[in-house]
Amino acid sequence: MLDAGSTFNHRPLIDRLSGFDLIIDTLEPEAQAFTERRVSYLYADLRAPPLRDDLADTLLCVSVLEHVGMNNAVYGVAAERVNDPDASARSALDELRRVCRPDGRILNPVSYGRAMNVGWQRRFDASAIDRLFDGLEVTVTVFEHDALGWQRSDVRAAVSCAYERGARAVLCAEIAP
Repeated sequence: MLDAGSTFNHRPLIDRLSGFDLIIDTLEPEAQAFTERRVSYLYADLRAPPLRDDLADTLLCVSVLEHVGMNNAVYGVAAERVNDPDASARSALDELRRVCRPDGRILNPVSYGRAMNVGWQRRFDASAIDRLFDGLEVTVTVFEHDALGWQRSDVRAAVSCAYERGARAVLCAEIAP
């Protein structure tokens, strides 16, 4: 399993993944590392990971593509925002597809709704999602947060969601390699 973006680098999650060979790919070393749990760490940009083809059967990329190509100084990485973050996000996704086994799967939830760009993060709207997944086999499930918590929604209903101290809608994509 490859955790692209280091979302799962927390003890309770590592404990739940104890039966997997886990590689965590992140830009920079983090304060916590679980090498004693046989977790492997890779410090590389997702647009050019030094990994062989067909390495992993499951790739998790949770709330990461909205940061690719953006100004990541907030994460301790001196990198300016690129001119075309859509192309950067697709480049990272194409690399994840390369690293995924043909019978594997890529699980990729992203912040979704009304377009937003705050420099270090953006939110995908419907047209950005169309560009990101163009030509790919993708199964999409959308969740929207309301007074009752997270509820199943759809792409059309959630497209107007704003960002209020966190994502109000999440588009969960399962992408075939």
